[in-house]
Amino acid sequence: MKKWIVSGMLGISLLTGVAGVSAAEGDQGIKVLVDNKALSFEVQPFITAGNTLVQFRTAFEALGLKVAWDESKQEVTGSSDKLNVKLVIGSNTVSMNGKAYELEVAPVIKDNVTFIPLRFVGEASGREVSWDGLSRTVYIADTVQQIKHVLQRQLDASVREDAVAMVATVDPATPGYENTKAIYEQAFALYDLAYDLKVSDTVQVDKDQASVAFTQKTTKVTGPAFENNQIDAVAQLRRVDGEWKTSQTIINTIDYLKADQYKEEAITLSADEQARILAVIEKDRVLSEKEDFESLLAQYDSSYPDLSQKSVQWKQLAAVFDFKATFTSVKITKASEKEVYVRIKSKNEKVSGPEFRNFNADGITVLKKQADGTWKIADNIHLSMAFIQ
Repeated sequence: MKKWIVSGMLGISLLTGVAGVSAAEGDQGIKVLVDNKALSFEVQPFITAGNTLVQFRTAFEALGLKVAWDESKQEVTGSSDKLNVKLVIGSNTVSMNGKAYELEVAPVIKDNVTFIPLRFVGEASGREVSWDGLSRTVYIADTVQQIKHVLQRQLDASVREDAVAMVATVDPATPGYENTKAIYEQAFALYDLAYDLKVSDTVQVDKDQASVAFTQKTTKVTGPAFENNQIDAVAQLRRVDGEWKTSQTIINTIDYLKADQYKEEAITLSADEQARILAVIEKDRVLSEKEDFESLLAQYDSSYPDLSQKSVQWKQLAAVFDFKATFTSVKITKASEKEVYVRIKSKNEKVSGPEFRNFNADGITVLKKQADGTWKIADNIHLSMAFIQ
């Protein structure tokens, strides 16, 4: 049944393809977050040679290190049970647990305040360090929190309708990356959407690859027709130049959040009338598989939403794919003399064509009785989709 397949494919493109202008880097100060806590500095951090330098005491204490300053040696020390870091003002050599390392920039004293390079110290503490150049934010946290932070950045960018910030979180090696910004801009121009994101605390990490499950509810605030939904999905990420980026989103289920509106009612239609209605449903399935569009369209009432446009989409899909639909459940759930609701659960599989994810669908087909006593399809209401692994 190509109408379910077309709707599913279009819906997925919106879900995974979902404009403000970000502030330029020089327009705001640098923010530093350690384990999701924003740090407050007496003197603002600054950037030199691509490195962020911050007040040593604030940074060390936020990372759980005890602080010491040796005036005679111009030496800063940060220590814990497992870590001892010594930095010398003006020296690019740092000692970590007795072993020497080279810094890209040396600690400095500026306006009587000692500044140290933040990235090295953050990584030395066992955390990862990421930089968001658009918001000028340094984020220091463990790997799990870094990965969850990427998804939160995407959510925040969606709320702000900031296509540039969205693209900044995406792996440039992702297929279609060059079109990503335009897709987001088009979606943001059409819709004002509200989001509710819940990210799993369980993150799978294998070297520079990671994945994490999440649930996202998306509801329309303003804009043209849009199916409110809740998806269960897995975000796949890749470490690019030391920072995590999303590379793919695999949707497992889509709930269109309206099953409660279509509860089953008592049916008083005669058995013969019910049989005629169910015959229309079966004929629709058969004609769709045969790709007999002339006969298929004759099954549809003139009130069917955007029928001419959708028929074009069905034909375009048929030119590329062959599909098989198997009904697992067909039941009349609501009926009057002129209109019936039929709940259909189906398994939709590709027979031939390019890569495609088979799925189970649950939905309502609405039929209207014609003047000659026959029944025609007047609408399809999507309830849920579950992709077959």
